[in-house]
Amino acid sequence: MNMIFSNKIAKHDFFDTAVADILRAIDGGSLMGSIILSMCCIDYMGLAMNPEKKNTKSDFKNFITEHMSQANTIYSDPDIADVLYAVRNSLIHSYGKSDATENLKLDFVIDQNRFENHLAVVTSGNRRCFYLYLPHFVAELIAGVEHFFRKSAITQASLHKWYSNLLLVLGVSGSSYRFDVEITPGNIHSRSHRFLEVLDNPNPLSIESLRENISLLIRKQLNPEV
Repeated sequence: MNMIFSNKIAKHDFFDTAVADILRAIDGGSLMGSIILSMCCIDYMGLAMNPEKKNTKSDFKNFITEHMSQANTIYSDPDIADVLYAVRNSLIHSYGKSDATENLKLDFVIDQNRFENHLAVVTSGNRRCFYLYLPHFVAELIAGVEHFFRKSAITQASLHKWYSNLLLVLGVSGSSYRFDVEITPGNIHSRSHRFLEVLDNPNPLSIESLRENISLLIRKQLNPEV
């Protein structure tokens, strides 16, 4: 099927699929599922950074250090990127310990309640434990994707090549929907998920503010008393 294409449509469709599915998983209570989808999303963004080749561990890490670091400077530490790649392997390939985590003598904790240790690596004896606070991590990923689309130097041809491999859920109105996305002024990410409405602000929020806003929305979803 021939689809209209523009940078705006590419961004909208990626948020509508890979990003919004993370938030839909949280809505449905699939918290581990949301983390697994987040790791996959980083993989997809690694490919977006260099769509001319197969994505690699280096691409995964580069997205973290170059784009997620704009939401939280801790991600600029290459060791954190290595740890996240090991966690990614454990979640995607074995849903538990993996060769990658064992090579680093690494355990990890995914927490939905306590944010104090987010991204901390704590050493005990000959092992380390990595802490990931779900609301912050998902928010930092979303902010990192937004930063990529704001700042990326990727050519339109390369973006189109990446977009052409993106799986889309299309109905009979798929083309007309995307035409509407293209001609409507500004962004309309709120159509994809209510938490993404913060991306539609006519005066774009800073990457740090996006992270704070989205994290708070997720925290309230998980704990309405927040």
